[in-house]
Amino acid sequence: MENKYIVIDTWNGSGYSYLNGAEMKLFSNIDDANEYAKYMVNMEHGADIETMVATDGVILHMYTHDDCDSGTYQVQAYKQDTYAVLIDCNVNGAHQLNEAEYINHITSVSTHK
Repeated sequence: MENKYIVIDTWNGSGYSYLNGAEMKLFSNIDDANEYAKYMVNMEHGADIETMVATDGVILHMYTHDDCDSGTYQVQAYKQDTYAVLIDCNVNGAHQLNEAEYINHITSVSTHK
């Protein structure tokens, strides 16, 4: 199987509930995915970029606005069974879910009181 990479945009500042999204554009190599993520930070936010690798191998291109709002463009290895992307906007987290994980998550938050 050929490696593919997905770029996910997260934002935890003003408007975070509707300004997060997954770039469903897939890349065949990690270098192109990283260049695209850095380009998007510069184009959309014009911010300084801090790049780091998380313990799970996700590459985070982080940016900050006004010393309090922040976001990431994350480069993740694309999982073949990805059905949805869950974005934890309060911590700039992003997780690819398969269909069963998605249904389980939706069910658990729908019935949580």
